[in-house]
Amino acid sequence: MIESITAGKPLITTYSGGIPEYADKKDAIILPINDQLVENLVNSLTKLANDKKLRISLE
Repeated sequence: MIESITAGKPLITTYSGGIPEYADKKDAIILPINDQLVENLVNSLTKLANDKKLRISLE
């Protein structure tokens, strides 16, 4: 996660452990850990792949 942020790469992660201390919504797509995690991950990956402005904003 830290490597992604410092390398300027988009990050998709979850609210767990100390992650929210390092990444926030301006740096990453942060997903809740729940029954829809896999679906939310697929949707986030698809959105990131199709939305160049979003990719740039997360770099």
